[in-house]
Amino acid sequence: MSERTLISSFVIPKETAKAFVVRKGQVLRVICHEGPQTADFNAWVLDNYDEYFSAGRTRFFTGVHPRKGDYLYTNPGRDRVMWEIIEDTVKHTISESGATAHDLLFPRCSKIVFEEPFGIKDHGSCQDSFAAAVAPFGLGPDRVHDTLNIFMKTGVDSAGNIFIEPPDAVTGDYCDLLCMIDSLVAISACPAGDVHATNGYENKPLKIEIYE
Repeated sequence: MSERTLISSFVIPKETAKAFVVRKGQVLRVICHEGPQTADFNAWVLDNYDEYFSAGRTRFFTGVHPRKGDYLYTNPGRDRVMWEIIEDTVKHTISESGATAHDLLFPRCSKIVFEEPFGIKDHGSCQDSFAAAVAPFGLGPDRVHDTLNIFMKTGVDSAGNIFIEPPDAVTGDYCDLLCMIDSLVAISACPAGDVHATNGYENKPLKIEIYE
């Protein structure tokens, strides 16, 4: 990326989300700057929020673990290429149980995933963090959608159950996404690390850089 110019850099504190604009041709870099941390990713077309990143449509083309060179698509019926993964420094492995990263299996966490299995009331969630982050842009909680879970290591067992394993990402690893359509982006530093292997059992912040 030596030919690109850094135009913005900021940190998303652990267990929170931030929404921001990325323009066509810019590169969004998501960095595990304090250790492995899942970055839940949402995006909407900037001039029409009815078109947005689709985990399902993307999964159709990339499988459940997208990689460098893969495209991220908008919702069915629109089906446009919205982003391209152009760099990924994670040294990916496939565990004996078949888990690897990045993840298109799991939806964003919400209160129910902490209440029902663990009995934890009012735990923070990506759904609530996203809702707070996009509210200033005129989007309500129902406009939050399923995510690309960058750095999250997941798999499917023989019974069809989805599961999470400790991540392969380490401090300093990053993923670069090339923006193909002007977008409103929201990224959540997932708060589930205190109950899941999601973030290596410890929630951390994320660093974001945007390049022109």
